[in-house]
Amino acid sequence: MLCRIAECGSFTAAAAQLGYTQSAVSRQAAALERDAGATLFERRTDGVRLTRRGLTLLRHARAILASVDAAAGDLAGEAPRTEQVRLGSVPSAGPVLLPAALARLTATAPQVLVTTREGTTPGLVRALRSGSLDLAL
Repeated sequence: MLCRIAECGSFTAAAAQLGYTQSAVSRQAAALERDAGATLFERRTDGVRLTRRGLTLLRHARAILASVDAAAGDLAGEAPRTEQVRLGSVPSAGPVLLPAALARLTATAPQVLVTTREGTTPGLVRALRSGSLDLAL
């Protein structure tokens, strides 16, 4: 949930993506802050932003999730890839720019796993700032 809140920039948007109510996400965020013993979210009129401690926890959460994904891949017999790039794009750019670029990247650098995500420009900017995306178009 921490990762989704960071990506979305608000409890409401995170709740919508996760299929929860906003109040359920707010309660989980408050419980996470209690468990961490620190303020993790800066609550603002235009949404939320992670504090320095929130960003630290986010980095660890992403590492844990990547490790779980790698373990699942290993158990499924998939050879682990050594590099990952998280790429976001606006809906109009994805179908036009991505297919050829991803095909070329796969041919020249098969060790790179690219995950893609579509979003609005403000959402992609928030994701870049929070570190949940590496690049955006």
